[in-house]
Amino acid sequence: MHTVTLEQAKEQLAELVAEAGRGTEVLITKDNEPVAKLAPISPRKPHGLLSNGEFPLCGLLQDKVILRAGWEETPEGFEPYLE
Repeated sequence: MHTVTLEQAKEQLAELVAEAGRGTEVLITKDNEPVAKLAPISPRKPHGLLSNGEFPLCGLLQDKVILRAGWEETPEGFEPYLE
């Protein structure tokens, strides 16, 4: 972790953002007290259909439930329950 003062952060913001993009956390201090942290973000997973036609859910069910291709089709013999 790299530590800089607020004044340094104002002058070097672009460089500090580049550092964070390379994985380095930057602690920003004011009057020798930590006030903020600039940190890299985790890579985002792509949204939408996967290459195999499956659709991953997001939110609480992310990585727990995957809707398989054809999930929206009514199973054979299930039609009477939909009336």
